[in-house]
This record gives sequence, C-alpha cells and structure tokens, in this order.
Amino acid sequence: MIEVATPDAVVEALRSANARRIGIDGIDGCGKSTLARVVAVKLQRRLFTLDDYLEKDKGGFLEFIDYSRLRSDVSAEDACVFEGVCLLHVLRRAELVIDALVYVKRRHLGLWADERELDLDLNEPLEDFLKNERELTAMVAGEAVTDLGLAEEVIRYHHAARPHNSAHIVYFRDEH
Repeated sequence: MIEVATPDAVVEALRSANARRIGIDGIDGCGKSTLARVVAVKLQRRLFTLDDYLEKDKGGFLEFIDYSRLRSDVSAEDACVFEGVCLLHVLRRAELVIDALVYVKRRHLGLWADERELDLDLNEPLEDFLKNERELTAMVAGEAVTDLGLAEEVIRYHHAARPHNSAHIVYFRDEH
C-alpha cells in the first residue's frame, strides 16, 4: 500500500503501476469524485461514476444500481476509472475487475476523520455498533431511528470489504 497526499502523487503511482482499470473508493463526501475527475483527465481515461447508474430516491444504494447498463457501458473500455461508495461490492455484482484501488481518506488534524465508523474492530459485533449509532442519531433527531440509510450501508460495506486496508493507494485528503 502506498500512502500519498496529493492528486498528482496518486496519478504518478497509478502510472508506475501501469494500472488500466482504476477504482476510487471512500465514504460519501470524502473527495472521490474530485480525485476521479483529475485521475481520468490526466490519464486520459473514461470516468464511470456509480451514482450515474443509481435509481434515485429508493432508500438504498447496492440494490438500486443498474448493473447490466454499467456492464454494457464499460464493456468496450480497456482502460477507465470507476468512482463511488461501496465500489468493490458494485464491481463484484457487475462482474467487473480493476487493476488498482485508490481509497480516499478525509484527514482532520492529522487523523483519519471517519475511522471510528469505518475501521471497526472485527471483534466488535457490527449490529451492536449500528444499534448504538441509531440510538445516538435518534437522540439528535428527537425520534426513533430504525435505519441509518446510506451511512449504514457504507458502514456495513467497510466492515465486510475493508477497502481502506486492501487499497493499492491511500490518498489522504486534508480538511481545512
């Protein structure tokens, strides 16, 4: 795993690895789309954004991706960039393969800002953690919360796939 702190360093690492099909993963709002656009332009690759294949306002993500359209659109591309949350699970369901995975970590004051939610101890029961998160959210919202929506789906994905551990390149994006 290579850790870098600039988009140019990501591009150089991908060039060095001769990566053809590149995936960019991370939590929503971490900077995946911005990085993916830079990588696609600098490496002259077509960019596939998973949100473009999502049926909107369905209350979920993985179950509402148009996998057949994604597969069809990508079929003619030897080299491209994919970007989106739960990326490894989407690619597996779409039967698509990448050469390199870039994981974007938001960093605040030198620390991974989303570590508490996304790098759970595998010995801690996931359902206990999610129950506590629902209770905290309910206290703030002032009403019962039975589902955390996309946040819960992303937490489940990270717990299962561990993309932050399996990435070829980790890009630390500093928050100001």
